[in-house]
Amino acid sequence: MVLALLVLLAFPMVIPFVGATVALAAMGNVSTAEPGQQPKGQGAVRPLAQSTPGQPNAARGPGQREPFHAESNPAEHPTGQDRKDGCPPGPSLKSFSSCRTALLAISLCLMFWMASVAVRWHRIARPAREMLRAQISSLETELHLVEQKPELNQIASLLAEGKKLVEDRGVWWSAGIADVLFWSRGKELTGWLYVHQAESHMARFLARPTVVARLEINEPNLRSADDPRSLALANSIHAALAPPTQTPLDRLQALLSEALALNYESEDTSFSDLANWQNKAAWLVLLGLFLIVVLAALDPPHSIFLLVGALGGLLSRMSRSLNRSDLPTDYGADWTTLFLSPVAGALGAWSGILISQLAAQLAVLGEVFRCRWEQPYESSTLAIALLFGFSEQLLDTIFEKVTEKTDSNKASASNPPPRPGAAQPSATGTGEPTPGAPQPPATGTGEPTPGAPQPPATGTGEPTPGAAQPQTKRGS
Repeated sequence: MVLALLVLLAFPMVIPFVGATVALAAMGNVSTAEPGQQPKGQGAVRPLAQSTPGQPNAARGPGQREPFHAESNPAEHPTGQDRKDGCPPGPSLKSFSSCRTALLAISLCLMFWMASVAVRWHRIARPAREMLRAQISSLETELHLVEQKPELNQIASLLAEGKKLVEDRGVWWSAGIADVLFWSRGKELTGWLYVHQAESHMARFLARPTVVARLEINEPNLRSADDPRSLALANSIHAALAPPTQTPLDRLQALLSEALALNYESEDTSFSDLANWQNKAAWLVLLGLFLIVVLAALDPPHSIFLLVGALGGLLSRMSRSLNRSDLPTDYGADWTTLFLSPVAGALGAWSGILISQLAAQLAVLGEVFRCRWEQPYESSTLAIALLFGFSEQLLDTIFEKVTEKTDSNKASASNPPPRPGAAQPSATGTGEPTPGAPQPPATGTGEPTPGAPQPPATGTGEPTPGAAQPQTKRGS
């Protein structure tokens, strides 16, 4: 029975992954060798019994294993001198088994998804349902305590409908496979709507002391809502309860009914938003796991980034949970970050290593980020991948820097700087000479005579010693 239930739980998740694996096999990227046979192709992985070039089997002692050598095709992976970026050749895709990598990724992602479904059902859905059932039982007890009238049958029917939605048959799978896999499907929200309507209708049958007490409780809640309708109703309640006013009981009951309706409306809206966020988070987790499997199958050499990034995302969430001081009750909304963090960390690490190499080429990042993609199994590369998985803001910052760098490069390409020594256009309207342009020689007065040679100025107004002086005629 347990095995059948696990198969039913895993069936919706296996379909897309099997489809991706079949597609990869059709494209020829999946190894089809039989068990015990060596995969064909020039880039196949050598077995441990074979020796590397220059090191025979006899040279190795007993118990020693041959290290892994990722073969590369020189035509597909040029050397560091032939590559424009100067990076060494990366591991060849033919050195890895895409089928094994895809199966491993499918297994890990399937286990993570099943664990998240189980935790979401038992830690979020079941407590919410138990809370709803407890509220229904409390209202049923209160309904029996008031004076029995025919109008109370409608309230009892509302409670019965809400109880039917979350009925527990004694076993966890009795709720239905669809409810477990695709929670929330709106049953809890509909049940709370039934309960709140029943409470609003029940206000007309309560005694005066109970009505007054509940009005005094609901008035501050209405004022905290900061809504025009809520404030107006709070003022009406305050005026009705102010002494020495003796408000009729039916008026007080009507005010209580409206106050409960407004307060429960905001609560139901908040619960609906949280339930929608749970559904979106479940969809993002499923889509992220599908992308992880596809990336691991298409690019096995760099699938280690996905695992290290998932570890970084988990460490980030664990450290924040340990340092968290407030623990609000939010219908399990804080669980969604726990589900999304490993998935987002895995995809962030793979994308971060890919974009960091471009950022290093654009001088946005340092030289330590260069050639990380071609060396996936070095400790520094794995440390960078762990950092990308741990910090979700790091990838956003690098994207912003790369975008700013490319925008500045486009602006500089459209407006090239002037070449040194080139003739500059004359200044316009400023009266200042253009830098680098030839200027007329200056004289002692600063105003040269147009077209006439000027004597050299001494700056004192006296004739220059040794210079020929003009002759003057004597007057008679």
